[in-house]
Amino acid sequence: MIDPAGMIAFFERLAQSEKETQRVELLSTHPMSTARAERLKAELNTLPKFLPEPFAFEWEKVQASIKSGAAPPAKS
Repeated sequence: MIDPAGMIAFFERLAQSEKETQRVELLSTHPMSTARAERLKAELNTLPKFLPEPFAFEWEKVQASIKSGAAPPAKS
């Protein structure tokens, strides 16, 4: 599972650029990024807590399959 907090960080960074351009939500087709980040934070608080796990690829096998043109190995 991928940590959903990354999307919050994305919208927070996007909000910084919106401050520079003086964007007005009333004239926009999308909510302001600050509002999106706040909504995602609220949604995240309703989800069960979990610890993200790193991807468990055997990188040597993946690299070898790319070099040989074969399909990637099945996850064991």
